Amino acid sequence: MKLKTSRPRHAALLVLVLILVLILILILILILLLVLVLVPILVLVLILVLVLILVLILVLILVLVLILVLILVPIPVPISVLILVSFTGDPRVPLPSRDLYDLCIRAVELLSPERSAHSCSDRSSG
Repeated sequence: MKLKTSRPRHAALLVLVLILVLILILILILILLLVLVLVPILVLVLILVLVLILVLILVLILVLVLILVLILVPIPVPISVLILVSFTGDPRVPLPSRDLYDLCIRAVELLSPERSAHSCSDRSSG
């Protein structure tokens, strides 16, 4: 009797161990597949982040160099005048005060025609 009852127990234990081993093998295969899929994706993301950081650092360096060049290199014409020339076409007349400039010229013309011609010739010469 003992032999008959012990064999099914051994067989049941053997089947249970085989099932557990198969489950472990499947889990290991899934983990391996996940690692094989996720690691390249993580490496690509890491490379992209590093490239973005390098690009930002390069842009910051270029901006700092540009600022240093603008500060250290003497420019004969102020930047504000260059901006005004680009907007108005006339370095002597800033955009907001063009109306005020016209009013002043008209006032001078109304007060005395001689001064108007004199001041306009001064304005055009320098």
